[in-house]
Amino acid sequence: MRKMLRGLFILSLMLGLTSCGNLLTKDKFVYLGHGVNTPNYQLYYDKTRKMFMLVDKRHGCFEKDYSGTCIAFTLEEAEQFREQALAKMIDIDTKLSQDNYGNNRIGDLDKAGITTIRKSIDIGTIKATPIKQVVVDREKEYALVKDKYKLAADLVGTIVSSNGHREIKVFYVVSFPAIAESSNANTILEPFIVDPEYLYLHMTNSAVKQVKKLQTKIEKKNTVVKKEVTNYLGEIVDGKPANTNETESEKAAANP
Repeated sequence: MRKMLRGLFILSLMLGLTSCGNLLTKDKFVYLGHGVNTPNYQLYYDKTRKMFMLVDKRHGCFEKDYSGTCIAFTLEEAEQFREQALAKMIDIDTKLSQDNYGNNRIGDLDKAGITTIRKSIDIGTIKATPIKQVVVDREKEYALVKDKYKLAADLVGTIVSSNGHREIKVFYVVSFPAIAESSNANTILEPFIVDPEYLYLHMTNSAVKQVKKLQTKIEKKNTVVKKEVTNYLGEIVDGKPANTNETESEKAAANP
């Protein structure tokens, strides 16, 4: 029974992974997760298009005013984004952390009436494809916008309070400034909040291969678990003796 419950936990984990990706290209995706502090800003890999995708689960994707910015990168664009944008953000964040993110200047900012600071980051020319949320047969799906747009990056520092303690929180965001000016779109999009280190480590082919391998392993476990559940319920509900015959491959999947 303990073995079966352990398998049910693994099964629920797999269902959680797949439910995230069904909004993209059904089963033709790899969900690569999100940063610790950015759970709504998620990374996917579309196996059909061979593209990395940044999806804003909080605001949606390019659907209406103040919806979110969602971005698709080809493999070449993703590598350019890693080296020109993410690596630069990591370097900036390292320097800021050495200065405690400027928390010793909060008093000066208060006197100046400043609560938020925004500074653009020069990332060169990086173009990518916006992802648009559309409704098909009354269900929301995601589609790629026809044109590519230049990305812009910003550092945003804001004073936050928690349990009487005030500190400066720094965020890194990317956006498509030209979309609002496009003849094909007249909408304001919330920028995508980036976890530079997480994305730098996971927007790679090696990360995709590791997750694919994990998914294959879990799917094999699921087959074994489903059989165990069927046998168990058959024994309890119908009074049938449990079928304990397992193939060698099933045994291997259940006991890696």
